[in-house]
Amino acid sequence: MKNRMSIVSETKVDEDENSKPGPELDRAKRNNGSRFWQLLVILFGAELLIFQYYPGLGLALFLMILLVAVAVRYRAAASQFLVVSAVCAILLLVESADYLTILLALGIIGLFALARSGGLPATDWQIWRQFFRAFITGPFSAVPEIGASARMALRGPEGGNQWRKRSREWLAPASLAIVFVALFLPANPWLVASLRFLSPLQWLSLPSPMTITLWCIFALAIWPLLNLDTLRVSEPNVPTTVAGSFGRPLFSSDKTVPVLALFNAIFLLQTTSDLANLWPAAIIGQSSSVLLPHGMSYSAFARAGAYPLLIAALLAAAIILLALRENGEPSHERIVPLLILGWIAQTLLLVGSAAIRLDLYVDAYGLTRLRLFTFVGMGLIVSGLLLTTARLIRARSNAWLVRMNMIVLGAVLFGCGMANLDGFIARQNIEPDNRTSLELHYARIDTYYLCGLGIDALPQIFVLLKQRQLNAHKQARLRACYQSLHARLMARQDNWRSWSWRGSRMLDQLPTSLPIRSTYDKQPL
Repeated sequence: MKNRMSIVSETKVDEDENSKPGPELDRAKRNNGSRFWQLLVILFGAELLIFQYYPGLGLALFLMILLVAVAVRYRAAASQFLVVSAVCAILLLVESADYLTILLALGIIGLFALARSGGLPATDWQIWRQFFRAFITGPFSAVPEIGASARMALRGPEGGNQWRKRSREWLAPASLAIVFVALFLPANPWLVASLRFLSPLQWLSLPSPMTITLWCIFALAIWPLLNLDTLRVSEPNVPTTVAGSFGRPLFSSDKTVPVLALFNAIFLLQTTSDLANLWPAAIIGQSSSVLLPHGMSYSAFARAGAYPLLIAALLAAAIILLALRENGEPSHERIVPLLILGWIAQTLLLVGSAAIRLDLYVDAYGLTRLRLFTFVGMGLIVSGLLLTTARLIRARSNAWLVRMNMIVLGAVLFGCGMANLDGFIARQNIEPDNRTSLELHYARIDTYYLCGLGIDALPQIFVLLKQRQLNAHKQARLRACYQSLHARLMARQDNWRSWSWRGSRMLDQLPTSLPIRSTYDKQPL
């Protein structure tokens, strides 16, 4: 009987020990709770560095701290290329923080976090799928995860009794400390003044609803960075093979030659028309206007065809990419490679025609952000078509083609972030050309759009004011615009959080006040 009781007691002890959380479970709970405290620290840093301030040095410091926090939290190896790219993208914010540079930095930090957490798949498609799952759809499921982490952080791995035990331990010492301070107050007026100065009610105020909303949105956006170790790729990695040469697919194999021949014939009609009407103006500076419809100017001709031709080139490039065969034997029709290469060549000519039309359109109506980015997009299309040709000739895979295009896109985005695009637009619009008289050129300058380009156009606005070629009304409007933009630039540079290197260079080059006077000085902008 005694032996049986001892066996039962030992069994109960074993069951109690097994029911206790093991070290792995405790570690998981601590990690889950630590995420909440890390989120609070990140929100506090965001409040100090970026909330209610114009993006600049403060945002760059915050993202650098976030990058270090990600590197410390996750221990998987990441490529040096991603590390260098992330640091360069953050440093680009010090030069100038705008939508393009901010999105570029956030995207590269997201890729670095995925690689560091060990969740970066091997194939390109799965990389972007995982990126979308983590950072685009991840914030929508973050609310219950943050709530569970907060409960775990407040309760601790051992449960809520831990906090109650600590509260009871500190209740008596805290009460005695309050009694001692109350006894010292009548005899120490300096202590009374210090307590009034350090009163939390004097310094703390309830945050506004807008501030609370901003904190919540930011917390939902940051949480996926702290929760990447819970994500796993749900689909297996599919190995990519070296591509076959040409080929296939959006249509049956017996229709390949007729369809490609039809596409080439349609493109040949447009190419012939552009070579007769458009390319002489680009090559020799003269136009064959007799071939244009009656009553149509070159500006209208350019406006009518620039963007449709660009869309056609994009569609052709997409069809070429989708028609390439990833696996399988090369096509038995030797004419198919020639038809594809001929279509690529005509698509390149189509992009060139769209660029010439857009250039004529810019000569007539000026350069804008949309038109400048359209030129950049044309360059990317040309680069993609040339890479597609290299992929066909060298028998590379579609994964290689996508990867090379992403590298080119990243280089272009870095270049756009480093360049002062608004300043370039303003300079192109104020510089006279040989085809227009000076009087007509300065009469066509849109001072409203020039001011709308913002602080980056200040040097060009100053140059235009010094030339004094505008009428009195435009001169006065531009003076008021300069004073307003210069004051905004000085206010940003005075705060170190919104300081930028480009803004510092502008302040060194530009005067605070303008010596140019006009009878319209006091007219509002």
